[in-house]
Amino acid sequence: MKKYLPFLIFIAVASSFLMLQILDNKFELSAKSIPKKSKRLQIYSNFYKNTDINFADSTKHKLSDFKSKTLIVNFWASWCIPCLEEMPTLINLEKKYKDVKVVYVAEDEKSSIKKARKLVKQFGIKKSQLVYDFDMNISNKFNVNSVPFTVVFQNGIAKLYFIESNDFMADSFIEKLNLSLKTKK
Repeated sequence: MKKYLPFLIFIAVASSFLMLQILDNKFELSAKSIPKKSKRLQIYSNFYKNTDINFADSTKHKLSDFKSKTLIVNFWASWCIPCLEEMPTLINLEKKYKDVKVVYVAEDEKSSIKKARKLVKQFGIKKSQLVYDFDMNISNKFNVNSVPFTVVFQNGIAKLYFIESNDFMADSFIEKLNLSLKTKK
């Protein structure tokens, strides 16, 4: 028993340390580490200012190039039913409020580009607001694990994100924006 005592003490100390880390939420047991909400918002805000994105109209912009008080970045896919259900509410939100702009990031694979393009045309999404993220580069920077996924920036700062489908015209969402949005005439 004495020869195993140091080994048992080491196991007990290591196990205690690991449990404290997990309980303190500093260490996550997952395939992909997902930062806490405040850290995620900070990452998104940095991405907003510092990363060039290739848009479907063959231009390259930073999100900060969009001059609107509220910029919504929506990750979607042509095969995602909840994405397609929320899309009309995003489009209507942008039509109704002049201080809102939406960037649509399509998460489709190259093999399903025809279906995605058909939906883009059906919804009337402008190519200058559309990104095809075939290589998942943008999704990885945003830690997107599923769609729909939406990030709301206000005055260049990430304020909200949603990991589920939304009705963007609902009063509850408008209240979350916490802005006095001006309607278009």
